[in-house]
Amino acid sequence: MKHLVIMLSLWAVLAAFGEEPFLMVRMIRHGQPGVAGTIFTEADKASWSVLGLTPLGRKQAELTGSFLKKEGIQWRRIIASPQERTAETAEIIAASLDMTYSFDADLREIGNAIKETLPALRNRFPHIDPNEKLELSPERRKGFKEEKDQCGDRGKRFIENLLAQGEKGPILLVTHGCFMFCTIKAMTGQEIKPWNCGMAELKVWPDGHAELVRGAYPEILSAELVTSNQHLLLKDPWDLLFIPHPAQRPDAVSLVNNEYQDFANGRGTSWKLQRATTTARQVETGEGVLSLTGGKKTAVVMSPRFPLEKGKKYICRLEFHGEGTGACRVIGVAGALKEFPLAPETKSCEMTFSTDETEKLVFIRFEAKPESKLVITNFLLSSEDLKAKPSKEETHND
Repeated sequence: MKHLVIMLSLWAVLAAFGEEPFLMVRMIRHGQPGVAGTIFTEADKASWSVLGLTPLGRKQAELTGSFLKKEGIQWRRIIASPQERTAETAEIIAASLDMTYSFDADLREIGNAIKETLPALRNRFPHIDPNEKLELSPERRKGFKEEKDQCGDRGKRFIENLLAQGEKGPILLVTHGCFMFCTIKAMTGQEIKPWNCGMAELKVWPDGHAELVRGAYPEILSAELVTSNQHLLLKDPWDLLFIPHPAQRPDAVSLVNNEYQDFANGRGTSWKLQRATTTARQVETGEGVLSLTGGKKTAVVMSPRFPLEKGKKYICRLEFHGEGTGACRVIGVAGALKEFPLAPETKSCEMTFSTDETEKLVFIRFEAKPESKLVITNFLLSSEDLKAKPSKEETHND
């Protein structure tokens, strides 16, 4: 009780001087990094110590920096994870704001090793604080096994330490997606998945209470965000690739089809390989054809996540050939699975699905089972309004 009285008194004193008794922290995920399936140049690869940003990742960071400058908030500090993708994002943002930034190893991605060194980072990034030291012992540089709740506790402690050290804020933290997810969940109980350059802002009080107040993705910053937009963060309808759209975003069906055409023609896309089950050697693209070769494990390719609308029937059509067994499934809709035997001659199949929910997020997966080869020569997703209640044979509801 005595502790509570002291805390309330402190808040009253702060309020009397016109200061709110919380710390405002805005976390920003790095831009698109150079991972498998993204487009980057030989010059990019030559300049990276480990993994830097792709050209799209730099665009995302530039757009975020421009927005932050236009927003006009006087940020007290920028602190970044020392991993290269976050350092490069912080560099672009700091340049836009005419600020410097520092590093803290506790902002690293979940369990990641820190391979970058301060001299190497300084060689590339002139806006690093001249007083930054970043002298990490070999033990501090090592990766380590870390569960999500442990990562969240680490992030919570980091922010609480800022309060304990008397940081006034507002503060920008440039960090990683999983770190943000874990920290926000640990502090607020809410779950968000911040993709490339996604932002999330927290109010944190001295007693550890925190509130998620607002956030944005790069493509909607031009639409006057950041405001109270938790619903935009929590819906999370698009996967991996966030391209700034000057006009209205494309509808889900158009996005999936257009991105698939880019993918099948070997261009940058938000269709992606499933990590840990698929290697680049198992997937080939070009001239509108997608080829998956299953080895000891199933080869998998996934669409961007997209929302299903209630009152619509979705139709997924495929033309294919190959050998062994292939499959098409919709993750998020129970029973929406079509497995098919493969043969040298071209065949086709069709799968329909819908939802009874107001909006449901799903993605499409193509699979070549172990020791199988699936060659997709044509794919098309379409939708129709449900004028009558569909039959059980043609619709799968979750």
